[in-house]
Formats: sequence, C-alpha cells, structure tokens
Amino acid sequence: MKKMLMILACFIAMHTVACASGDKPITKENLPQAAQTFIQTYFPDKAITLVKQDTDVARKTYDVVFADGTEVEFNGKGAWTEVDAKTSAVPQALVPQGIRTFVSEKYAGQTICRIERERGNTEVKLSGGLELTFNKDGRLIDVDDCPLACGRRMTRAVRTPPPSSAAGHVYKRGRIRHIGCGPELLTGPRRVER
Repeated sequence: MKKMLMILACFIAMHTVACASGDKPITKENLPQAAQTFIQTYFPDKAITLVKQDTDVARKTYDVVFADGTEVEFNGKGAWTEVDAKTSAVPQALVPQGIRTFVSEKYAGQTICRIERERGNTEVKLSGGLELTFNKDGRLIDVDDCPLACGRRMTRAVRTPPPSSAAGHVYKRGRIRHIGCGPELLTGPRRVER
C-alpha cells in the first residue's frame, strides 16, 4: 500500500511540473518593461510575428520573433540574453566595442549574425559560420567550427598535446592550433602555427 501511495504521489508531482511548464503566446504589452524598451530602441521598424512566454519550473523567459526571422530572447526580468538575426547583422550597439574591434580586424568582411550572453561570457556567431566566445574582459576564450571549412570542431586541449600526425584543432593557453587541414590560421591575440 505504501508503495502504491508513493507511486501516486510521484505521478501527481510529475503531472504538476508538466502542467506548470510550457510556451504561451502573449502580446508585446505583456513583456517586461525592459524588453519593450529594448525592442523599441533596437528594432523600432520591424514587425513582430510572435511573442511567447516560456515558463519552466525554475525560470521564465520570453521570445520575440520578427517578420524577417530575427529572434530575441529575454530573461524573466526583460534583459536580453540572445539576439539571432539569422542571415543579417545584429545591431552593432549590442556588441561590446572590444568584440567589434576584434571581429573587424581578424575576420574582415564578416558580420555578427548572432550574439548570446551567458554567465559572464559573450558568444557571437559570424556570417561565415564561425562561433567565437569571449570572457567578461573581452578576451577570446573559445572558437567553434573550423573557419577553413574542413568540418572539424575546435576543442579545448587536454594537458598533453596531440601527436604530430593527428589532424584537428586544439585550444591551449590562449592559442588555437589548427593541425593537418590547411594553412596557418591567425586567431586571437597570438599567431597560431600549424
């Protein structure tokens, strides 16, 4: 009997959690004031297609989708956490100056089409598909996807370097090594050797 009551209690708890979470369409006016101000400041002429509130057990977020496909995500207080402009550029004013300068110097001709803030880090995606992660001081700390389009992923290094015959990518102590799939790659503050 105790076992049956315990199973019933677990089922009721899971059902309550499942019912509490989910997406709910809302109007722009139901967004927090900070989110409304953000939209008016950075996207005043864009038509809004969808505004939704996503409520999980632990947090609440808001998503706004514009007619051109641009998506903006806000936290429960209305501060933006991600702007994804898909194929166009995100508003330059959203990108910290140090990151803008780094991208314009190292990746000339590419635009920032997505920016995300999470736990003090800022991740940007360039129009060429490369994803760069910067710490709160604006230093490059991670690079994802090979910019030479070899299809390999950039990864953080372990303590021992890979064998010289291994092809791949290694990030170690501020340097990114691009091994075995192309010419030298200039990334970050230091020159990267093959």
